[in-house]
Amino acid sequence: MRSPEFRFSPSFLARKLFERVGIPLLDCLHLSAFPIPFWRKRALMRQYRLWNYHIEAFRGLYRTSTLRDKAVLEIGGSNLPPELLFQDFQASQWVSVDYLSWRGDEETPRDQYGTPILPLDKADAECLKHKHLTLSGSADAIPDCFGGHFDTVVSICAFEHIQNLAGVLERACHALKPGGTFYTHFGPIWSGPGGSHFWISGDFNYNNSLEHGVPYFAHLLQTPEELAASLAGRYDDELLERLKYWIYTSPRINHLFYEDYERLLRETPLVDVRFRSCSRPLNGRVQRALEAKYPGHHHFRESYVTITAKKP
Repeated sequence: MRSPEFRFSPSFLARKLFERVGIPLLDCLHLSAFPIPFWRKRALMRQYRLWNYHIEAFRGLYRTSTLRDKAVLEIGGSNLPPELLFQDFQASQWVSVDYLSWRGDEETPRDQYGTPILPLDKADAECLKHKHLTLSGSADAIPDCFGGHFDTVVSICAFEHIQNLAGVLERACHALKPGGTFYTHFGPIWSGPGGSHFWISGDFNYNNSLEHGVPYFAHLLQTPEELAASLAGRYDDELLERLKYWIYTSPRINHLFYEDYERLLRETPLVDVRFRSCSRPLNGRVQRALEAKYPGHHHFRESYVTITAKKP
C-alpha cells in the first residue's frame, strides 16, 4: 500500500508546488486567517532561512500594519534576507541595529547577505542614504541624527535580551516620525514558564526543559542550589554549573516581568499601546506560590508578548 505521505491529493500537490517554487510570504499570511499549517511554515522557513518565531511575528505584523514604501528601523535584527524585506514587504529602507562581530581584517564588513555592517558609534546622517544597512552596537545609543526619520520601528524576539530597555525605547521613539508605528514580538519573557531562556545545546534548552528534569518556573521558584540538588546524579558538576549560569545569572536575558514591560511602555510618549500575549494554562497552586514570592506580579502565564503602538 502506498504510504499516506505520497498520496496524490490537492493538498499534497499544493504543498509540493509551494516547496518547489515558493510563494511570497505576504501571500501566505494573507491566506492564513487561521494558524499556518506546519508544512507551509516549514517551507517558509526553508525558503527564507527563517526561524519559527519569525513566522509568528510576521503574522502579527501583517495584521496590524504594512511596511510598503516605509523606512524601517529594526531593533535586534540583521538576520532577514533582503528579498523578504524589499520584494515581499516592499519596504523602501531597512536599517537594523544589533550586536555583531567580524574579523578585524575586513575593510568593509558585511553580513551573510552582503549587507554592509558599520559600528553604531560611527553612524551619522550619511548612513541614512543606505537602502539596507546593519549597525553594530546597542540600540540605546541610536544617534540624534536619526531623529524623526523612520516610518516604523520593528523588533522580533529581541526585547527579552535587552538590559537597558528604557533607553532603547527612548531612542526608538526619537527615531520615529510623528504618526510612525511601533511593533514588537518577543519572548519567552522572564516571568513566564520558560523565562530563563537557557540554552545548553540544541537538544537541551528551554524548549524541552521538562525532558531534562528542569521544571517550568525553576528560575523563579528554586534557588540555584535547590535546582542543582534536584538534578544531582543526573548530570556532572560541570554541566550543572553551566545550567545554573544560564538560568540564573546570564546577562543574555533581562529579568523583566510582564508588568515591567507595561510600565516601560506607559513611560514612553507612544499612544494606542496594545499588548497581546501567548500564554499557557497554569496550575492554581503554582500561581499562588509565584504571587506570594513576587508581590504585585500576576501575569505568569504569559510567555510571548506582542506590542503595537503609535507615535503621536
